[in-house]
Amino acid sequence: MVVIGFFFGLIGTSLSAIALKRSRQGLGRRGMSIAGIIVGVLAMLLSVAGVFAILALANGEESTRNGIITNSTNETHPPQDDLDATVCGESNSGRIATTSVRITNRSESSSVYRIEVEWETEGGDIISSTNTTSYVGVDESITVDFVETSGRGLVDSCRVVRIDRSSLPIF
Repeated sequence: MVVIGFFFGLIGTSLSAIALKRSRQGLGRRGMSIAGIIVGVLAMLLSVAGVFAILALANGEESTRNGIITNSTNETHPPQDDLDATVCGESNSGRIATTSVRITNRSESSSVYRIEVEWETEGGDIISSTNTTSYVGVDESITVDFVETSGRGLVDSCRVVRIDRSSLPIF
């Protein structure tokens, strides 16, 4: 949305500048052209400010709780507390690992989650996978499924290493 606002502001400013030039030739209303330029420039400035605000929110300090990392600053309802269950599994051949993570949104607003899980191979290598959910309503639960398809002989263990929650779909 922020990027779209910038481009609409750019288009509005450009068209208003053209209209201002035409108004000097007696072909339009000068006041409306100036107002269009002002509104277009304001739209672009607000869009740029919005991008910086989103980036500042997305680059918060990381914290760890229950061995899980997050960049959330919500100390009342940290996203780690939204984790209900993690179930590790594997395919029938035992070569593909699966993980199901169940979360319940315990925050004050609908949120999007980004969850990262890790599997450890028999050789000790770590393989990770990240999924992002759609919006989860307040007190709503959702199960997020992960599949690790490298077939590198994974052991039957997995863990959630990171969970981030945002009211915006941007991390």
